[in-house]
Amino acid sequence: MKHYCVDTNVVIDMLANRGEFAEAASNLMDAAGRGEICVYISSLSYSNIYYIIRRYLGHERTIESLKELSKYVGILPVNGKIIRLSLDSEFGDFEDAIQYFSALQNRKIEAIVTRNVKDFKLSTLPVLQPSELLV
Repeated sequence: MKHYCVDTNVVIDMLANRGEFAEAASNLMDAAGRGEICVYISSLSYSNIYYIIRRYLGHERTIESLKELSKYVGILPVNGKIIRLSLDSEFGDFEDAIQYFSALQNRKIEAIVTRNVKDFKLSTLPVLQPSELLV
């Protein structure tokens, strides 16, 4: 089974039903829900997802959505080591650095899935868009 680290934007695309990106994000998460692939997100992503999605769904529905998500998505921890690596990295976006170094800590993860591939140009892991993954 394939294991992927999914960027925050992919989850937000699915939950907020964001235009052209929603279908590929939903297909990816549906595959995870069916147990066809293993998907992980950084623990940092939960607060970022909540912050954005509550504007669309409100507090209660957002919390319910995150609870449902946690049933089929692995949660990658963020610790002091990951923060220090991220601070010392040359990533242009601090959040992306945290997600990247969180993914590296789990040796099962084979790729990062994001809508913003260019943000992970320093990644040693392959970086894919959701639409590329489920072709």
